[in-house]
Parts: sequence; structure tokens; C-alpha cells
Amino acid sequence: MVKKNVNIHLVKQDNSWIIKADEDLANAITGNLIEMAKAFGN
Repeated sequence: MVKKNVNIHLVKQDNSWIIKADEDLANAITGNLIEMAKAFGN
């Protein structure tokens, strides 16, 4: 099992909180799919 800490950036907009997505968040949600795609692309 792999563990990784990820900071999730939130922005308050119009009285609600919006998640500011970035590559680290995408990798955390998809099980590192973004990094694997990059590795196969090289």
C-alpha cells in the first residue's frame, strides 16, 4: 500500500467553497492514473 499526503486547495466563492483541482488531487482520486499516463507517453 502506498500513502501520500495531498493538500486540497479550497477557494471561497459566492458563499460556497470550491475545490481548486490540480494534478496532485487528480492523482489521489484516480490512483495515480495521471502519472502512469505520463510514463507511457514518454
